[in-house]
Amino acid sequence: MTLSRRGFIKLSAAAALSTAFTGLGLAAKLQAAKAATDRIKQLTPEWSRQTTSVCCFCAVGCGLIVNTALAGTKRALNVEGDPEHPTNEGALCPKGGSIWQLAESTPRVQKVMYRKPGGAKFEPKSWDWALTQIAKRVKRDRDAAFELKNAKGQVVNRCESIAHVGSAALDNEECWVLQAFMRSLGLTYIEHQARICHSSTVPALAESFGRGAMTNHWLDLQNSDVILMMGSNPAENHPISFKHVTRCKQAGGKLIHVDPRFSRTSAKADLYAPLRSGTDIAFLGGMINQPVETNTTSTEITLTTSIPKPLTSENDVYLFPNPATENLAIIASFQNSEIEITDMEGRCVKFIKAIKNKTIIDISNLAKGMYLMKVKTDAGIKTKKFIKE
Repeated sequence: MTLSRRGFIKLSAAAALSTAFTGLGLAAKLQAAKAATDRIKQLTPEWSRQTTSVCCFCAVGCGLIVNTALAGTKRALNVEGDPEHPTNEGALCPKGGSIWQLAESTPRVQKVMYRKPGGAKFEPKSWDWALTQIAKRVKRDRDAAFELKNAKGQVVNRCESIAHVGSAALDNEECWVLQAFMRSLGLTYIEHQARICHSSTVPALAESFGRGAMTNHWLDLQNSDVILMMGSNPAENHPISFKHVTRCKQAGGKLIHVDPRFSRTSAKADLYAPLRSGTDIAFLGGMINQPVETNTTSTEITLTTSIPKPLTSENDVYLFPNPATENLAIIASFQNSEIEITDMEGRCVKFIKAIKNKTIIDISNLAKGMYLMKVKTDAGIKTKKFIKE
């Protein structure tokens, strides 16, 4: 093998570069391994304390395990999914997986950024400066538009020049304090994301199921025969909850997705029903009309063919089987009343505000045993016991 002088120089330079970069790579690997070892050491009981928490991003409510340093900054070191939590079983979506960065992200903006009127760029300001400016401007606008009396001479003490929109990321206690403060300023335009989103769902759920919020657990999804989703895309927006939908499908359940837009949830559906935007009321009306026209509604069967068995000597409360579903239900003839069903230990299991003359309360999901039903009306409180066999 012949090697020229120029070739020898080239070969020597290549060998030197290769050795240098190989050494750098090894050093980087050693440094990364040391950092990983230090991080694992920080999560041990000698260095940190573990507490459980709940993810704040959405309503799925995934459980978290938070490691907090025992010394030094005493701040969160690591946040991960709780494997013992029934909802997420240790899994987290990308938002929940990065929740540690809510408080500990180094690129996070830590100062107020202010751009003056007509300005071209933001300037960093202190929090004291920002809070003072907010207070001054609120007082200026409130003083300029505050109304002591209305056109009729009635005392109103209100300010209609300022509106407030609350945040869904606040808990109930924070929301209460915030709205109390806004009302003390005289504000009448006080809004919240939950009312914008749930002004229709709460009264409908309360009248239908006795509770204006979620009536069952996420885990119940996997026990469903059919799941109907309208307008939502949990496969992307709430992927942890969709895990239980997937288990339902694996057990033989069916998923129906109604949405103008084809999404990842649509791709997993057994039946995808696209509709034109704005026609959801017509779609729901058709769903209601179909069993009415075919005379297969459970309400019709319950009211016309069932033979109720009185629980008491008074003919106002009945426990009877529903032939359509083979479930048990209670029908109560109390109008404009509050009906609460508790177990014998006093735990509330059902609550309904009865508006109609006859209220049907489904008790098919109650465990076997004795229950107490309290009915609060204008005339007083009636208490009745019944047994779910």
